[in-house]
Amino acid sequence: MSTIGNYLEGRLYTIKRVHNEPVTMNSAENKMKRAEYVRNLNSFIEQGKQIIWMDETNFNLFCRRNRGRAKSGQRAKQVLHASRCPNVHLIGAISAGGVVVMTRQRGSFTKETANAWVESLLQQWQDMGNQLVDLVIIADNAPCHRSLENVLTNTPAKLLRLAPYSPMLNPIESIWSKVKTYVKGHLGIPEVTPPGVVEQRLLHLENLIDQARNTIGGSVCARAVQHTTIHHPAALAM
Repeated sequence: MSTIGNYLEGRLYTIKRVHNEPVTMNSAENKMKRAEYVRNLNSFIEQGKQIIWMDETNFNLFCRRNRGRAKSGQRAKQVLHASRCPNVHLIGAISAGGVVVMTRQRGSFTKETANAWVESLLQQWQDMGNQLVDLVIIADNAPCHRSLENVLTNTPAKLLRLAPYSPMLNPIESIWSKVKTYVKGHLGIPEVTPPGVVEQRLLHLENLIDQARNTIGGSVCARAVQHTTIHHPAALAM
């Protein structure tokens, strides 16, 4: 094994973390959908439409860093809670100008709750002085997004579906990464006293999430949107 390993290293084959890739991720059909998405997005931009991207992510008290420092010969360990608490889900919408809205709740979003959230998003968009006829909402194909067309059917707003397996084209993924990095960097072991231990832990996590989303400014969103455009030529070239 060591002989083979040395030979492979000499040929510049190194040990890496294995990334699982579904067989359909880069199928011809999905490549076509990516190209179509980029063409439609650029068409809306040329028409002067206002684009927002929406998505969800989740957190729990087991959010943690994967690497840490420790003295030589000692493990880098973190003490975790003995039992898991319910997940806290965060749903949000961003544009190139900044965060439009972010809402957290305990437990996952269903089709019904996601639809209700989009309805409130449309109302807030109008309250901000914008016109629905200029709005394009981009969403992926998550189960809770499957009936968003029903919400937008009777409105002038448009819905654009993100191609499958295309996180690199969704700028809000970068926003979630920054939010989670903040939470992981500040998540400690809260001091709790019975009764209501679970509730106290959840309040600790929710407070960190609120702090994290307040760190996302307009410049962060603008850079996230700009970063996705570097993948557009490859998508168009399939």
